[in-house]
Amino acid sequence: MVADRKRRLQDGREFDHFFPPPGETDTTVKKSANVEDTMKLIRKALPQTVWQTEKIAKVLKGKTLEETCSNIWHFVYNHIQYKRDEEGVEQVRSPRRAWSDRKTGVDCDCYTVFILSILRSLDIDCLARITKYPKRYPEVPRWQHVYPIVPKPGHLEDYIDERDYYIVIDCVKDKFDDEQPYLECKDYDMRLDYLDGIEDEGQEEIQFIEHENVDLSDLASVYDEDEMGNIFKKVGKAVKKTVKKVGDE
Repeated sequence: MVADRKRRLQDGREFDHFFPPPGETDTTVKKSANVEDTMKLIRKALPQTVWQTEKIAKVLKGKTLEETCSNIWHFVYNHIQYKRDEEGVEQVRSPRRAWSDRKTGVDCDCYTVFILSILRSLDIDCLARITKYPKRYPEVPRWQHVYPIVPKPGHLEDYIDERDYYIVIDCVKDKFDDEQPYLECKDYDMRLDYLDGIEDEGQEEIQFIEHENVDLSDLASVYDEDEMGNIFKKVGKAVKKTVKKVGDE
């Protein structure tokens, strides 16, 4: 799923001082990476991005959960342009890099990192959802989109049962709390305590660079393609998966 048109952004320079200066490295994860692969890396790296959104999170915090989520959606939608990644190349930006690139545009995975980082800065329980949509002949449906969802209070365990139990923050869509009907979804838990100690028996825990120098580009660049594959495999074993099928549109 992609946005229908280029947006007319608000200026946003008054918010520049809320974000650290960006890293300079390009943010290619790996060639031929798909949304599911990228999500596994995001899930491991997310805790190290929270320091980049602590200031803007305080600005966007509302009086209620719904108001906070609405503030976040409107801020991202109005200030960060959407631009689909080049075919065959999956890019992931840290929040500070996404803000720096906001006029040229970022993809749904960059939106997702940015939003999830703000939510975690506010200690709000959140998940990242990847989705499949009805195929367009001759394509077979594949994981192609990712966006954050926020279970409402009291529904962290049963949010999947009812659409009214969670809030959607998908900035590719032109409306807050709007969810495109999908064929299948898979949800990734983003609670920070759930991320601690992810390692296979007999293997060392993955170590990342200290946060002063971290962009997701940096995290990706220190591994070659085989090592990245091992990371995806390792983190994937700890992923909470929720699958839901609905009818075609």
